[in-house]
Amino acid sequence: MDFLLNLKGDYRIEILSYYLWGESTPPSNLARKDNYVLINKDYQVRDKKASIIIQASAFDYMKYVDRYTNATNFGVFQKFFDSVFSEKELEEFKGKIENETYILELDDIVKTKMYGGENPFVSKNGNYVEDYRVVAVIYYYLDTNSSDYVKRTFTFGSTSIAFNKDVKFHIDAKIYDPVCIPNLKLYPLDDNFDFQSKDGLAEFINPRLEKKLYPLKIGRTVNIKFIDKEKIEPITISKKYFQELKWRSWLLKSTQGLYELWRCFMYYRTHILPSGVLYLQDDNTNSQTNLEHTIFYNNKSLNKLQKNL
Repeated sequence: MDFLLNLKGDYRIEILSYYLWGESTPPSNLARKDNYVLINKDYQVRDKKASIIIQASAFDYMKYVDRYTNATNFGVFQKFFDSVFSEKELEEFKGKIENETYILELDDIVKTKMYGGENPFVSKNGNYVEDYRVVAVIYYYLDTNSSDYVKRTFTFGSTSIAFNKDVKFHIDAKIYDPVCIPNLKLYPLDDNFDFQSKDGLAEFINPRLEKKLYPLKIGRTVNIKFIDKEKIEPITISKKYFQELKWRSWLLKSTQGLYELWRCFMYYRTHILPSGVLYLQDDNTNSQTNLEHTIFYNNKSLNKLQKNL
């Protein structure tokens, strides 16, 4: 697998090129007059069930894309810091006391009153399941004023972030209060790109973009496999820092409106169109302005948007 998505650049253009053409950049002869013939021959006839597989750095993803997900998004950590334990409850873990601190693992913490002995992170056969340690992140509602809002939501929309199984839980051995969560790593699970999402603005934007971005139906789902998870450094979350993170997360949550919709379509005009990634030859309409009229000058569409936002 040689394809690697560059999350430091304009990955929105790159992912769209993978989706349409199967490569990080469009074909060099895309501007030819007879491209309908070329595209039909080389791209439209591809197996409709075919998909593209590319790689992306999990380390870069958590640094440049998902700057928002943290320990407060996971119920297990919220439960931990909300708990007050007892000596009797922790009696079976006396052998795990170091420097007057209980050092517990995920296997241990689920045996406390937090979960009453029921382990929500394992399957019926007792094996830990990564998908049970995830939280769904929907970017449409996060930091809508940020400079990368449009490309972030267009490319990833919503995704899943997991925490590592070998995270630790420290409890004060004298007063039985939670102290911190050491050795915590958050990382993305494998994802995909297409126009099927119905989250947030995608429900209104995707059908219109889909119609204009690839009228010849040459797009194929792009499966994103994350690598470099080992490069993500473990962190320690104290009780005080956890409360600070809760406040920061609350500040970044946003509502959606027509302004975000406008930004998405302006990005289409100022970034996607000039990039050369699209084939927009259209003998009947001006493709660049037709998309604007489709959404911005259609009062029925605007009224529907306002009712649903």
